[in-house]
Amino acid sequence: MASEKADGGDRMSSYCNLFRIQWIWILVSIFTIFSATTFADQMKQSEIAPGKMGTGEPIKNPLERPAREKVAVAGIAVLPVQSGGRIKPVDTLAREIIHLLHGKEKVKGRHPVEIFFSMLFHPKFWESHPIVPVRYTPLKKDLGLELDRKYFSLKELRLNQKILPLTQELQNKEAGNEKLDPYYQAVSQIRNQVSVFSFLVSGKILALVPPESGADSDKWVGLDQTSEEQKLRFWLIAAAFQNTDPEQQLRTKEKVSEFMQMASLVNTEVYPSTTVMAREVHYNEARPFRWAWVVALLSLILLSASLVRDSSTVASMKEGLPNSTTYFLGLGLFLISFGLQIYGYYLRCMIAERPPVTNMYESVIWVAFGSMFFGFIIELLNKRRVVSICSLIFAILCLMISDLSSAVLDNSIHPLEPVLRSNFWLLIHVLTITLSYAAFALSLMLGNLAIAPLVFLGRTSKLFPLKPMAQYAYRSVQIGVVLLGTGTILGGIWADYSWGRFWGWDPKETWALIAFLGYIAIIHARYRGMVKDFGFLASCIIAFLLVLMAWYGVNFILGAGLHSYGFSSGGNTEVFVYSVLQCVFVALAAFKVRSALIR
Repeated sequence: MASEKADGGDRMSSYCNLFRIQWIWILVSIFTIFSATTFADQMKQSEIAPGKMGTGEPIKNPLERPAREKVAVAGIAVLPVQSGGRIKPVDTLAREIIHLLHGKEKVKGRHPVEIFFSMLFHPKFWESHPIVPVRYTPLKKDLGLELDRKYFSLKELRLNQKILPLTQELQNKEAGNEKLDPYYQAVSQIRNQVSVFSFLVSGKILALVPPESGADSDKWVGLDQTSEEQKLRFWLIAAAFQNTDPEQQLRTKEKVSEFMQMASLVNTEVYPSTTVMAREVHYNEARPFRWAWVVALLSLILLSASLVRDSSTVASMKEGLPNSTTYFLGLGLFLISFGLQIYGYYLRCMIAERPPVTNMYESVIWVAFGSMFFGFIIELLNKRRVVSICSLIFAILCLMISDLSSAVLDNSIHPLEPVLRSNFWLLIHVLTITLSYAAFALSLMLGNLAIAPLVFLGRTSKLFPLKPMAQYAYRSVQIGVVLLGTGTILGGIWADYSWGRFWGWDPKETWALIAFLGYIAIIHARYRGMVKDFGFLASCIIAFLLVLMAWYGVNFILGAGLHSYGFSSGGNTEVFVYSVLQCVFVALAAFKVRSALIR
């Protein structure tokens, strides 16, 4: 009897469980049908179709549609994606892709995130739309492209029969580790643009889901390999963002939050928070280093105006800090520009989780910072506006070049190369070396500003008298020599740690030593009285060419040695022209001085 009751209880329990399972399936089915219906309605309004990325034909020119709502752009911009060896917001990925394809981040004033998703869902239009700049004239001639056109479509470049043998030759050069000349750099650019676009429209570029905890690889899963539920969640984001109804666009942030919550459950340890992604989006939008040079330019104008106005009397040049509103406004803007740079470094360090000292872009903005730092210190000690003016001129040039020459100086944030992952030695070595460049740059500007009146007016100027200018330059060079010598020794310690040898006559090491010995020579000549004020200032100008070779030339011209992580290309002509002009400038000044002495 007891066993019969037990069997009856088991049957009843089984029926109850079956009943619960049926209800769960019913509820899931209802939710799926509801989601699919909503999704289908949104697809009709958004003009995209899931599962057809890279094959869909646009209904009309997507650029003719109204721009996406700012709230919608901000909502989707924080979506995490793995690209280039690190996790970044889709805002950063979009900016990098559009800049690679178009040469700048915006197309017809549209936000890069909007253009990025438009390419994803309207590939036929964008493949046929002329957005790719081809500037190298010899290559345009060889490919049979119109010389007076600036932009070409990806389709006409991809189907150009003459590009294939050039691409094959490029691969042979790369396999042999040959340094590419400008011609094959242009070929490489076209190849990269075509392949990246293909990668984009396939969905593979959107690695949106982290690997499961304990997986062998840390590679995120691309959109083309995600689960059906994950695809559905992404398409709901896309449908809201691409919708022509502004109210539906405002739901983008909600859909992104739902997707991020679902993706984070796969691996909570590696999936970033919205706050972390929003920080990088803010850095992209705020552009602190751009505003830094704009504010520095205003400071330069005010400080220069103050100097010119007070130059009417000799006494005003010898007194302490000038008591003028123009001066203090200029100095205040100087400090604001300085603060903007500090803020930019803070954001970049938080994003990269390392000091920003691993590529040419980061070293250029750091040298600008160092120039203003040394200029401000010497300004306070000597109470002469001319020093801060010189530091501002060089800092503005550096910040403008880094901001406006992104084709040469890549401002993207990349993960550290394995050889650079000893953060302690990397930090002190690179920061010390580049700070020495800043001190030498200050002496360079002091020399140019002091000698310029001799070249253009045939006489010295009371605004920039040779004797005090030479004294300030001497102090700058002394600071630079101490820093460069210390940095070179620290570089040897780092080299021993990373490569197992202290010194190996690597081109970077050799040119750092040459620059050090060059400045030691002019300090010795100054100390022994072998050169006077003019000779020392002229030597500071010429000696900086040694710094330029160690800083720029090894990475961008020679492209040889163990410091391959810093190699790049571009700007060779401009640097060569600058070097020639500086030599001619000094030669003209020397000729004027010699002529005056003879007379």
